[in-house]
Amino acid sequence: MSTAPRPAISPHAPGVVPLSLFGRVLVVSAFVDYDSTGLLAYHELMVAVVVRKGFRPGLSITDIWVDDETSQRGARAMWGIPKQLAEFTLTAGSRFEATAGSIATAAEQPRRSPALPVRLTTSVWQSLAGTAVRTPLRTAARVRLTRLRWRVTPGGPLTWLTTTRPRLHLAVTDLRMRFGSP
Repeated sequence: MSTAPRPAISPHAPGVVPLSLFGRVLVVSAFVDYDSTGLLAYHELMVAVVVRKGFRPGLSITDIWVDDETSQRGARAMWGIPKQLAEFTLTAGSRFEATAGSIATAAEQPRRSPALPVRLTTSVWQSLAGTAVRTPLRTAARVRLTRLRWRVTPGGPLTWLTTTRPRLHLAVTDLRMRFGSP
C-alpha cells in the first residue's frame, strides 16, 4: 500500500471520490497468482485506489493486467473492470518475484513475521455503461508483513506510481475471495 498525490488519480466511476489524507490518496497494488482451486487459474497485476461513493468506502481499479482472456472479457462485461492482457513470469519459493510484461516487477524480500488471519468485506466501484457499479467483495486470508522491491518500467503505463511512497507491504496466502453476489 502506498500514497500518491491526489491529482495523479482519476477513478473511472461517476460520483466515486478518492479518499485523501493530507492531499494524498491510498493506492493498493498487487501481483496475484490465482491457482486452479478457483474458477480460473491466471496471474494478475492490479492497481486500485481507496475511494468512497457517498458514505460507502471501497476500491476503484485503475490499472489491471491478466494473462487469461476469459478473465479479461468477463471482468469488463460484468463489472466494468478494465483488464488488459499481459504476459507474466512468476518465480516462487523462499523469495517471490513477479513480472508483468514490460509493465512492472516486484521481488519479495521475506521478513520473519507471523501470518495472521484477516477477513475483509468491501466494495469495488467501477464504471459500466457510464454508471457507477458497486460489486461486493469478501475475502479471508492469512496476511504477514514482508518487504517488496517494485520496479516500474520508465515511460510505461504505471509510471505514475513512481510518485508514490510505499507505506506497507503484505504477503497474502490462503486467499478465499467472493467477488460479486452469490
